[in-house]
Amino acid sequence: MSEIEHRVEKDGDKVKIFLDGKLNMKVSSKVRKVLHHHLGENPSEMIVDLTKVPFIDSSGVAILIEALRLQMKAKRSLRLENATEQVRYTLKITQLSKVFGIEDLQEETS
Repeated sequence: MSEIEHRVEKDGDKVKIFLDGKLNMKVSSKVRKVLHHHLGENPSEMIVDLTKVPFIDSSGVAILIEALRLQMKAKRSLRLENATEQVRYTLKITQLSKVFGIEDLQEETS
């Protein structure tokens, strides 16, 4: 799959975005637009569900960091949920697992 799909669920001022596909350079601009669109709605919390993201590269990580910075600047939160093993590993080696609130990395990827 060279494209990535997404689905959005809203609950009050919270938004949850489910991604489906590889989060890489080929799709990074699409994912960035999706995240920015929903960040523009000023959610108190944004959750990005990565259950169906088997791979993330540096451009995907950069998009998530950018979204996190925008949320933090506005004193709001962004968290990642259900990261696959490869995504957790990538976040661990880039030392971003704690930044994104994925604390269980050491036990699961050791």
